[in-house]
Amino acid sequence: MSTTVMDQIELRLSALETIEKLAKINEESKDYYENVNLANKKLEQSELRMKSFITKAPIAFGILSGNELDGRNF
Repeated sequence: MSTTVMDQIELRLSALETIEKLAKINEESKDYYENVNLANKKLEQSELRMKSFITKAPIAFGILSGNELDGRNF
C-alpha cells in the first residue's frame, strides 16, 4: 500500500510540473500572439497608407521588383 501511495504522490508531482511547464508555454504563446497581432495591424496600416498614396499620386508611376530592376526586362 505504501508503494501505491508513493506512486500517486510521484504522479501528482509530475502532473504539477507538467502543468507549470504548460502554463509557461501558454504565457509565451500569448506573448507571441500579441506581437504577431500587433505586427499584422501595423502592416495593415502601412498597406492602407501605400494604397492611399498610390491612388492620390498626381503622376503615374510603377513599382518594380528585383528582376525588373536589373534592366534586362525592358
